[in-house]
Amino acid sequence: MLKKWSLLLCALVLVACTDSKHDPEDCAAVLCMAASDTLILYFYDTTESSNRLDDETIDATTIEIRDGNNAIVDYTVEGPTNLGKYIAVAVPAKPYGPKQLNITFEGGEPFTISFTTSLSDDSECCGPYTALDDIEATVYTLKPTVANLLPLNLTLLID
Repeated sequence: MLKKWSLLLCALVLVACTDSKHDPEDCAAVLCMAASDTLILYFYDTTESSNRLDDETIDATTIEIRDGNNAIVDYTVEGPTNLGKYIAVAVPAKPYGPKQLNITFEGGEPFTISFTTSLSDDSECCGPYTALDDIEATVYTLKPTVANLLPLNLTLLID
């Protein structure tokens, strides 16, 4: 009987000490977000109390977006959401690398949002997704973001 207990104890130790880092993820338990190469831009005042598209301080019909090659980039005005209206910009991920969006609107200073796109395939269950790194804006303050996968929400503080 003692031999059986010691064999059982050895089996339990062996099972408990296996390296679970190499076990595949249980993808049935993972909810994947839809892949969408869209950059979502919210325009707020510097106190973050008023959405500039909602209060019509910025007239969305006067917004023009151009890429780094000076080609016009299409966008849509969406919302309202709990954060108000926003601009949805399709980001051409490929070819991956540095990108910029030059944005103008009536009554405001022209500004640029620059970033680098790359392919993110970190998950065994979801993706691949387009990642954005080195996100910067000129002229206006860009609120920091912790996420870096598209679709990505960015908030610009416009005085």
